[in-house]
Amino acid sequence: MWTGNLSYWLVKPHPPGPQVQQLNAWLHKPPVDIIAHGLYWCVVLMIGAPFLGMAALWISIFQATVWCIQTYYTYFSWGRTVLEQAQAISESSGEPVELAIVVTGCDTGFGKDLALQLAEKGFVVFVGCLQENSTKLFGQSDKLRPILLDVTKDDHVTAAAKSVTEWLSSSSTTSKRYLHAIVNNAGIGKIGYLDWLNLSDFEQCMNVNCWGHVRMTKAFLPIFKQQAAAQINQNTKMSFYAPQIMNMISMAGTCHGGLSAMPYEVSKTAALAFSDGLRLEMKPWGVHVVDVNPSFHTTPLATNIFEGLQHDIWEPLPDQLKEEYGKDFFENYGRHVERLTSQQWDPSITVEAMVRALLSGDPPCRINVGMDAKFSLLLYSMYPTWLRTMCMQLLLPDQTPAMLRKQPSDSKKED
Repeated sequence: MWTGNLSYWLVKPHPPGPQVQQLNAWLHKPPVDIIAHGLYWCVVLMIGAPFLGMAALWISIFQATVWCIQTYYTYFSWGRTVLEQAQAISESSGEPVELAIVVTGCDTGFGKDLALQLAEKGFVVFVGCLQENSTKLFGQSDKLRPILLDVTKDDHVTAAAKSVTEWLSSSSTTSKRYLHAIVNNAGIGKIGYLDWLNLSDFEQCMNVNCWGHVRMTKAFLPIFKQQAAAQINQNTKMSFYAPQIMNMISMAGTCHGGLSAMPYEVSKTAALAFSDGLRLEMKPWGVHVVDVNPSFHTTPLATNIFEGLQHDIWEPLPDQLKEEYGKDFFENYGRHVERLTSQQWDPSITVEAMVRALLSGDPPCRINVGMDAKFSLLLYSMYPTWLRTMCMQLLLPDQTPAMLRKQPSDSKKED
């Protein structure tokens, strides 16, 4: 793996000296911190603007060139998919090649559709389902292999890794078998104001949306490592070998606050940080790490949200909390959530983007899906914090709880 090792030259192996420490402390005292921040950006924009303009021009040209190359690579002959390349090598060597993908959260939504499409393309898909009834929907075939898989349970994940290992090393086949990818798709959502939620709501989201990714990756990492080592030790060039770890994140991992969905947003932000760190660690092993960040799509997770809020969050609240906020506060919030989540895209677009990435020998690091995710939300994620907060305040309905509203005086009540 190529590295620049700039930290060796730029970072001294000892804390800053007393003068630098004093300067740092002074720069953080008001009003110096505000003035210094403003002066810094004035200098950067005045001096750096011409250079930034030229850099932006060259980056745009470079990016356009890369897009053209990727398009050509994807859609023309020398840019064959990993399956097509594996097939070509099979024909030349006389040994069939099979590629497997493990997908979690296949009971409904993205996971179910993805598993079916991947099997149709020719992958062997280990279909991870939370419910045993869901595994029966896929049946048993050479391409679809349903497994009971709760990503919050170590024994389930270990059993899934064992099933894949047994398939890879099976003596009943003459094919060369490889684990091509794991897709960490399983996810849950919890929304509502912090005051209405329990700590367990945060724990549930973290356990599925973040720790589930970590647990799955840890379990399957030995397989990827063994495959990478075998590729080197056998001194063979497997041009189709481009293994992946694909993590279903969300635009909620970068755009926060609009729905008061902290359990979900915290877990997705953590999952995004995990992916970013994992991407660097997987470089030496030749494993690509891909984030998928859809906005709202028509899936079970993003439908009937208001009814769920009413039944699961508001109704169980103690009467005191209900009085403190007021029913109208909850209804305003519920209508706001319903309005924002009603802008849902066709989920097949997300599945198609995931399939394209899994077929590619050089997948993108991050895939934003949805017109809003590609444009407005991407821009929003780059705003400074104060501007993001202001944008959210402009979108939110009246947020004044009942206990903070001015109550009518006793004399007015008597009138």
